[in-house]
Amino acid sequence: MTQKKYILTIFDEGSGHALVPFRFETITEDEEYKIFVYDPNHPEGGIHIITIKKGLAMWSWEYNLDQTTTWSGFLRNSIKLIPISVLYNNGKKFRLPGTSNTNEANVFLSGEANLLLVDSEGRMTGFKDNSFVEEIPNVELIFPMNFLPNEEPKKWQPSFYIADDTDLKFVVEKNDNNKEFSLIKFGNGYFTELKASTGVEDSEIDISQDGANVSISGQQDKYSLFLNKNVEGESQTFNATNIQTTDSAIHEYAVDWDKLDKHEKGVEVKVDEEGDGVFEKTIISDNELTEEEFTASVAQQSNSSGGSGVIHNAPLPTTINSINYPMLLAASQEGTLTYNFKQATVKLSAPKEAVKDQTTFNISISAINANQKLDNTTGAFIIGDKVFNINAKDIKNNVVNNFNKDLTITITLPEMPADVSSLGVYWFNNSDSQWVLVPGATFDSVNNTAIFSVNHLTAFAVINGNGQTTIGLSEEPEIEIIKEVLGKQKYGNGVLLRSQNKRIYVVKNGMLNYISSLEELAKYSGQEILDVSDEDINAYSQEPQDSEKQVLGARKYSDGTLLRGLNMKIYVVSGGKLKYIASLEELSKYAGQDIINVDDEIIVNFGKSEVLGEQQYSNGTLLRGLDKKIYVVADKKLKHIIDLQELAKYAGQDIIDVSDDVIDSF
Repeated sequence: MTQKKYILTIFDEGSGHALVPFRFETITEDEEYKIFVYDPNHPEGGIHIITIKKGLAMWSWEYNLDQTTTWSGFLRNSIKLIPISVLYNNGKKFRLPGTSNTNEANVFLSGEANLLLVDSEGRMTGFKDNSFVEEIPNVELIFPMNFLPNEEPKKWQPSFYIADDTDLKFVVEKNDNNKEFSLIKFGNGYFTELKASTGVEDSEIDISQDGANVSISGQQDKYSLFLNKNVEGESQTFNATNIQTTDSAIHEYAVDWDKLDKHEKGVEVKVDEEGDGVFEKTIISDNELTEEEFTASVAQQSNSSGGSGVIHNAPLPTTINSINYPMLLAASQEGTLTYNFKQATVKLSAPKEAVKDQTTFNISISAINANQKLDNTTGAFIIGDKVFNINAKDIKNNVVNNFNKDLTITITLPEMPADVSSLGVYWFNNSDSQWVLVPGATFDSVNNTAIFSVNHLTAFAVINGNGQTTIGLSEEPEIEIIKEVLGKQKYGNGVLLRSQNKRIYVVKNGMLNYISSLEELAKYSGQEILDVSDEDINAYSQEPQDSEKQVLGARKYSDGTLLRGLNMKIYVVSGGKLKYIASLEELSKYAGQDIINVDDEIIVNFGKSEVLGEQQYSNGTLLRGLDKKIYVVADKKLKHIIDLQELAKYAGQDIIDVSDDVIDSF
């Protein structure tokens, strides 16, 4: 990193103070350290010491002049390390965050991902190949203070302070583990936030100077985009939620705030499915674009003869063609769904009357997981280590496994060998835990294709299996598969399962035991957690969470028992009644105690509950309600942040999305 001179700034409620740091000293390893500073306002005060308590996310300063005054605050929003060059950089005047200016912007990334800024000349600042580079002029780094100055850069995320008229692209590094991240940029009068997850390719995001134009490419799966324009306290917003995309597609957003202000459709979303510069589809939206609206509009345009914009009241076409988006198919329609991945292409063709009712088809690609690995003794191996997950759901979101007519699937795989005589297409049988040969598949080594027909959908793979009709799995991990009468899958002792409502269970003696505490979960550290359907969960009997007997079918809970309802609120039983635990401070009194998940009926039977510890969030926490207004917690109250200058004080801090119940509780 470039060696620079810094000032240490502390600030609160419109006031602030600048100090000159000159020495660093560790107190306890990785948790507490001292920064020695000089106070230019009071040179007679000698040396001052700022104590940083990383574990508590706090700082404190015992003022030397009177030895009685102590200043303190939260690391995340009231103390920052700022380069002196921010004040004046290459002849361009900058101001500190939170002040009014027209040429400044802040960019930061939260979550387990790395951000790289790239300008029009290819210069870079940020994380590149696990190291930090700093090449772009007019880009300054503001450091959070919850890191140690001698730590590696990978352990912290700076806030980038930039000239807003600098042409920059923001690149989020690829990560096969699908880490969630939130990219935020805000400047004079606008706020932009992209929520997504890392994929197998780098994601590129381009945000215009006024925040009204956003381009997203290289992003895998789904993302959400939130735009806010704020002028003199008046706010306008646009929100796109769970928008489906692929790593080869480009999505461009253009917002006409004047139209939105008149309650007209003022957002144009252009879709380039192949990433070749040709935008095949255009969606015109109001200030809310949902997953369903986006998918339906793209599918409808795929079925039309051309044109752009949302098509209304179109007759039901006889043929459906969908590229890189889920395909909705009625019984009277035939359709072709094609997904162009960078590693392969998959095409599914369905004839008329293949489905009974409206059905949505989707395709994804993944690396082979631990529970699909082939038995090494068979000599078989998967071409490219790729598994193609092809599924279908009805209008009630139930999985459709079987079809009235055969579906034809074509897989184009660059790794296809020249000699295809030993290849076969196999489907994964979850019940028997083995790969099963699909009969009649044909291979073309010139075009690298495999074509086959099936009347059911699951995970498929191209395997060099030498004609074996079934191929077993590797002995690791050791997962015991117990067949049940109806073919439902059960897992062996010690396997961790996670249900659709995110509850985690461990299999013991053919029963599910709910893991209700982090202490219990820690016993299984390093073990994979398998995401399963509710059908899989319901296939098991579940062990009672305590030894108390049930009376008339209702369980009684003793005083001191912790219960959690379906709304995830936690209560403690006291005197035959429930007391709602509304703060982490209150909950900490029960550290190490199991929390029992119960149905809402149990909660209701206790009657109205008392509230223990009304404050749920500590001072300085940022909360965003369903109306997209952002608040900061201050002295057990919520303060509405109405302008971006105020929001800039919290650069780099996560914004927690909460329900209206949480907002109303303050």
